[in-house]
Amino acid sequence: MSDFTHERFPPWVLGAAGGIVGITLLVVFGVRLGVLPARPTAPQLRSENHIGIVKSADFVFADRADGA
Repeated sequence: MSDFTHERFPPWVLGAAGGIVGITLLVVFGVRLGVLPARPTAPQLRSENHIGIVKSADFVFADRADGA
């Protein structure tokens, strides 16, 4: 058996974990609902700075007849 049967779990740890989860949810839903500004995506930054695409590639994945 454990020697820590009479030890109490520190309540501030649960409060800190709840605070981290709460802040994370506030930030995520704030950005999703438009309250907080979202960071621009790479295509948006390229168009704002008039930077062209250096290299582009299209990949096609297909199964062969033997299943490979």
